[in-house]
Amino acid sequence: MTTTKNKISNFKSREEEVAWFEAQTAEYWNKAKPVDIRFTKNLSAGLNF
Repeated sequence: MTTTKNKISNFKSREEEVAWFEAQTAEYWNKAKPVDIRFTKNLSAGLNF
C-alpha cells in the first residue's frame, strides 16, 4: 500500500500559502468543535497544546 503525502513547498506569496492551507485542511474544519480552556494563575511550568 502506498500513501501520498502532500509536500509543503516554498510559496511565492502569502495568498498562495493560504490557498494551499485551506485546500489541505478544508475537510477537517467541519469536524472541529469549540472547546473551553481555563488557565491557572502563576503557573510554574509551561503548557503545550
